[in-house]
Amino acid sequence: MYNEQRSRLQAAGGNEGEASLPDVGTDSYESNDGRSFSQWFQIGVALTLPLIIFGAIALALFIWLASK
Repeated sequence: MYNEQRSRLQAAGGNEGEASLPDVGTDSYESNDGRSFSQWFQIGVALTLPLIIFGAIALALFIWLASK
């Protein structure tokens, strides 16, 4: 799809003075290190779980202190 649009842009440009568009490999946007979506989801949960726990404790402590 990208290559088709690139070809259209080059054909529409037509000026010899313009620089040509750079070539882009298909795997440059797909550097996911061979992991599936579920593995990335687990990594995301593992990284954000301490923040969620800290936020829940801080909110509970705030509510407890505000009620006194």
